Amino acid sequence: MKKFRFLLLDTGPIIKLFELGIWTEFINKCDATICRTVAEETKWASRDLEDIRIDLDPFSQDGRIQMQDIELAAVKAFHDKFDLLYKAQLHDGEKETLAFLYGCSENWRVCAADKVFLERLGF
Repeated sequence: MKKFRFLLLDTGPIIKLFELGIWTEFINKCDATICRTVAEETKWASRDLEDIRIDLDPFSQDGRIQMQDIELAAVKAFHDKFDLLYKAQLHDGEKETLAFLYGCSENWRVCAADKVFLERLGF
């Protein structure tokens, strides 16, 4: 049985786990859930002017991670609750993940690297 359940909010932590060579160890020890938009963003990520291509589909297909698809209407309804300044700071993956959290009654450990998301959660 895996020890920790994580919801990966954005591409930053995913990219770092791959860069450190510990992605496989992480998903072997943790139940990782990723919203579809974040997974798609990892396919086109870049850091320090270097393209980083990470395809998470094989990990989802063999059950090592869970993918969540959130209906666009639910994402829009959640996103419409915020002021324009905050809306402008959120990436699509963050919007989808926040909408997922908002509509979920379960407890999650959230892994994120973006300041705007953490501020909204009160950290």
